Amino acid sequence: DISQASYKKYFSLFETDLLTREYLVSVLIQIYVDIEHTGSHTQFYEKFNTRYYVQHIMEHLWPIPYHHHQFEIESLKEEKFLHFINMVLNDGIYLLDESLTNLAKVHQIETEMSSDQWANLTQVYYIFNFF
Repeated sequence: DISQASYKKYFSLFETDLLTREYLVSVLIQIYVDIEHTGSHTQFYEKFNTRYYVQHIMEHLWPIPYHHHQFEIESLKEEKFLHFINMVLNDGIYLLDESLTNLAKVHQIETEMSSDQWANLTQVYYIFNFF
């Protein structure tokens, strides 16, 4: 875990460093887009981890006026920005769909747990039917 003081020091670079102020938003958008095709056999899952951290940084940058302005400038690069926004929306839809699907599984497990048969289930049955 990062202490609050380290966290503030780390993120203060986003507000003071000239190169960061000039290029960070553009680079983060490009990383978000480029991570779609890494060539790795696990690229589908890896992209969500990377994008999580990119979004976390973007969330911090958004209220900073200079960076907010950089987002506005990037939005004028229509093709690139629309591609980025499309990916953000697609990721959100995918994650929502996965969440709702898993909620159905949770409900099924809770229903089975409340039955008398739950105690009689073997661990093998549980693993093959719920995971």
